Amino acid sequence: MKMRKYIIGLLTIILCSLAISCADELVDESVSSVFRPTVTGSILYLETPEDLLNATTINTYTQTVNFDAFEVDFFSGRVLSGTITYELINTTSKELDVLIEFLDEDGNFLGNESFNLEENETEIREAIYGPGGESIEIIKNLSQIRLTFTNNSGNVSTSSNPDPKVILKSKGEFKIQLIK
Repeated sequence: MKMRKYIIGLLTIILCSLAISCADELVDESVSSVFRPTVTGSILYLETPEDLLNATTINTYTQTVNFDAFEVDFFSGRVLSGTITYELINTTSKELDVLIEFLDEDGNFLGNESFNLEENETEIREAIYGPGGESIEIIKNLSQIRLTFTNNSGNVSTSSNPDPKVILKSKGEFKIQLIK
């Protein structure tokens, strides 16, 4: 009986030692591993009614939006690459030029995207930042977005749509490094 308790105790100690040594290896591996998850989120949603595009005598409407979401150190210090997807929907009777400018906190130009939309047209486009695309520094330093809509079709609406407008949607998908 004593021998049996001794063997069971010895086996228990050996199994516990093995479990602890395996757990140590797993913890060591996870600490040295680099985690690079992809995070996705909406960036900007804007609707501009055709009445606003018709109201201006200079045919250009500009709006600057404060956008500090990317300035957070956790994001800007860890973002490696990303893709921004733009969807522009034009249900107006207007041919439009749309310019999206990226600015830093001092208003300095970082980069842009430009679109030419025919009446009743939708355009979807992706912009890549990081390896194989635009500089990731644009994303890291982004603080303001300036939108300029230029109406190339005069100030009279001929749209048959019940609520003609331009809709801009954008979303981002970014790879970040969690452990440095």
